[in-house]
Amino acid sequence: MLNPHRFSRVWQAGQKGLAGVDATTAQNEDHEFEIIGEAVSDSDCVYDDDHGLVLSTSTAGDDDQCALFPSTAGDDCSIFRETNWGPENETEFECVIRTETLADADIYVFGLMLSWPATYDSAVDANQVVFSYLHGTDTTWQVDANIANVDVSADSGVLVVANTVYHFAIRFDKDLRAHCFINDQEVFVSNPMIAGVAWMPIVAVEAGAGSESMNLYVRSIAMARNWGVN
Repeated sequence: MLNPHRFSRVWQAGQKGLAGVDATTAQNEDHEFEIIGEAVSDSDCVYDDDHGLVLSTSTAGDDDQCALFPSTAGDDCSIFRETNWGPENETEFECVIRTETLADADIYVFGLMLSWPATYDSAVDANQVVFSYLHGTDTTWQVDANIANVDVSADSGVLVVANTVYHFAIRFDKDLRAHCFINDQEVFVSNPMIAGVAWMPIVAVEAGAGSESMNLYVRSIAMARNWGVN
């Protein structure tokens, strides 16, 4: 049923083609999300009919990345970028992913950010809230929340397991607090965030020190917010 007070958008992997480096280059590419990151190329995104889009890092060197981020390209600028996903709108973020084999110093990141750095840094944005995992350092999913340059990291207590499907969600309440869920289990509640911060959804993988190719399977991304707030 339609909700007259909420705007929502659901992206399904492969529904509009593969994601490329430039959403306007190919007619059959997805125009909602592009792939970005260090040493990324169009060949780093393929489709798997069992698990969705496969994001792969290059084998050229460590710290190579592949991230899905809303398209910036002219007339094809994504509605995920054009919409204000600030916490005052009681914004919701969800994604469904599948891990692969975990290797030395590999990184997974899912959530709401303003920008994507050449090497992942949990404090890169003054305001953000994401789930992350650094192989060799973490055994469980972490929550990295930044509020006006105040960084908070919390252990979710949920184990990271190779070749496993996870459902991540971030839901803001009317007091601007982020409620973070993994597989429908609430794992963290933030202090009030800053109103007017126009986040965008990010789903990303970064290769570690072993210079190996790292895969991430992405099945869906969803966003929702209240109408008429900002």
